[in-house]
Amino acid sequence: MKSLEMKSLEMINLGLSNIIKTYSQDLFFCKFRTIKDPMNASYETRFQSSDTVAFKGMFLLISPEEVVEIEGVNIFDKNSYAKVYTLENFEFECGDLIKAHDDFYSILGVQKSYKEGLNYNTLVLRSSC
Repeated sequence: MKSLEMKSLEMINLGLSNIIKTYSQDLFFCKFRTIKDPMNASYETRFQSSDTVAFKGMFLLISPEEVVEIEGVNIFDKNSYAKVYTLENFEFECGDLIKAHDDFYSILGVQKSYKEGLNYNTLVLRSSC
């Protein structure tokens, strides 16, 4: 007979999985690659469309697009931030890209809930302007 704690965890997993599946949309994951140029020994960051993988995730903007003035300079930082909840267990890392709709977002943070016995990942994203 399963313990009450295990049964509760299974019920939480089922509820979260159903919510994520219900509200998921098509997203695309592109791995960050650093490639060394042998000609001048410099490094380049590349994202190759052939490396792009489609996946399902629940995409939520976590704040409206904000315009923040950098004090003393006439430069404005326009970024929007979002979270993605996904059941996929890819090797998400900071700096990788997520495409949602026609916008690209950089991954700022990854929380893998598998360690706690839950079956989803949370990605924190910032728009790539």
